[in-house]
Amino acid sequence: MYSDNRFLKPVGFSFAQRSAVLSSMLKHSTLGAVLLAILLVYPSAYATDYFENYSGFKQALTQALQSSGDVSKKPGAVSIMLKYNDSLVSYEYQHWQVKPESVCYSVKYCNEAKYSRCMDRADEFFHQTCEDLKQEGLAQPRAAEYQKLYCSAAEKLGS
Repeated sequence: MYSDNRFLKPVGFSFAQRSAVLSSMLKHSTLGAVLLAILLVYPSAYATDYFENYSGFKQALTQALQSSGDVSKKPGAVSIMLKYNDSLVSYEYQHWQVKPESVCYSVKYCNEAKYSRCMDRADEFFHQTCEDLKQEGLAQPRAAEYQKLYCSAAEKLGS
């Protein structure tokens, strides 16, 4: 797992603020917008967890499922980026809900084919994670929350 907080300074932008800045940049310069999208897709006040493959993500998820602590406490904003079936999939979640507008945001303004492929892979990723969590059952302290998170995202993307 890789966290980018060591390399990028927090600048205090929320996802909505990053989107607004990016939209205004799109009007002025395509290259500037792409570069800005790459910089702004990284969450500013929290780390982006990056995984080279699904097995690395799964290992981190297993550790998160086993973590003790107040399971009723909702997590702050979390950003995930991983390579899944040869595509880069990114998303954010907060309060146990994936932010739909954040899915594949890192490639949304690159080109339509890349974005479409990313959305297809994201759909596969959320479905696979949901199924994996269902198979593991609800024995772990945070299993119900994570299962709801990924299964809900799979339903929303699939519709």
